[in-house]
Amino acid sequence: MNVKGFLYTVAMLLALAFVVWHPYYVRSQMERVRVPVTIYKGDTLYSICWKLVDKYGDPRDIDEVVWYAAKQNGLEYTGLQPGQKIYVEVLVNPEMAKKEPPVR
Repeated sequence: MNVKGFLYTVAMLLALAFVVWHPYYVRSQMERVRVPVTIYKGDTLYSICWKLVDKYGDPRDIDEVVWYAAKQNGLEYTGLQPGQKIYVEVLVNPEMAKKEPPVR
């Protein structure tokens, strides 16, 4: 293998390591908080989690957030009742938590 091929291989391995490592690093820098939510007519667990993921910048996949919210609240994915109160756990950037602190 020539030097150029070796350097290319090293660069590719470093790029792959970054792609694998980066999501875990981002998550480790975020705070896990529980956000209280009151259910309104027409709300679904998916729509609630989607809004919170978008608002707080949670880097996780939306399906993961919905699954954990259902598990933590003892819910099925359907059958939410208006007026019902649940908590959704999201990952929040520490700077954002200082500006607009969610309930812990």
